[in-house]
Amino acid sequence: MGLLLAVLLLAGLEAFWRHEGHLPSIVDSETLWAIERERVNGDDVIAIVGTSRAVTGVSMATLRARLPHKRPIMLAIAGHAPGNILRNLLADRRFHGTVVVEMEGSLDGAPFREPTAYLRTYAEGVELNTRANTIIRAQMQSAFTVLRADLGANQVLSKVLEDHTLPPPAHQFVHADRSMSADFRNVDTRRLLSSPTGTIISAPPGPQAWSKTMASLEPGIAALRARGGDVAFVRFPTTVDHYGEEAAHPRATHWDPWASTTAAKTLHYRDVPAMADLDCPDGSHLDMRDAPRFTNALVDGLSRLGVVGFGAPLPVP
Repeated sequence: MGLLLAVLLLAGLEAFWRHEGHLPSIVDSETLWAIERERVNGDDVIAIVGTSRAVTGVSMATLRARLPHKRPIMLAIAGHAPGNILRNLLADRRFHGTVVVEMEGSLDGAPFREPTAYLRTYAEGVELNTRANTIIRAQMQSAFTVLRADLGANQVLSKVLEDHTLPPPAHQFVHADRSMSADFRNVDTRRLLSSPTGTIISAPPGPQAWSKTMASLEPGIAALRARGGDVAFVRFPTTVDHYGEEAAHPRATHWDPWASTTAAKTLHYRDVPAMADLDCPDGSHLDMRDAPRFTNALVDGLSRLGVVGFGAPLPVP
């Protein structure tokens, strides 16, 4: 009887929170990222590397539907610079797949944190018991709204006592594959557009220093291509320069000269009408209703470029 009552209570809470507009969301972690990183093996992998723009912009469901014989894996981390994750993949001789890099103004440093803890967790390895618990927890959290971290008893009680209201529905939902959906329908986007969302780059590298950093990746890119893989750098859509990256890394002096010389494939959203027409409600991220459209355009664009896994096979070096 006690178990039945507990089940009924949880079912009632689940129905209540969903009626209030809440949806399931997992708690991302270094451990979950490390588990996904361990899956990056074989030549059928497409690893997505980047920041929150990649996490929210790439529809993993669309990617899997368009590329049914490939294994897309989300390695992008919100708020973290992707440079060292890319280097980690390029140096891994077991990795023969394709890397799609969401390209900010810079791959390293401000306004993003370095993914040191994530890479350390992967390097140290995840114990079997921890791995099982993490995977089960993520699957459960992705199915049940009552397991959301912001709907715990303490959080709800604190909110009620503080301002006599229930927690409002979050506009971001993290899925078990670490991708995220951003729902901006009930968000005050005017406030988001009028205030910076991060630290403005204060001392950006000049074109020569930036080009030197990018050139340092070329041996790793060549090595991955020799293993049968490929690298594609993609500049995702933005509508507001919150982080100062446009001013710090003008396309004419940074992206264009580098794109004309790198062995990697490059795709800028302004060169793809289906991407350039998309709106970012907060200036920097796509709404979940536009993520599938963007992902379809991404697949089409990378296919036209002949990126391995997306289009024509890469010629043998």
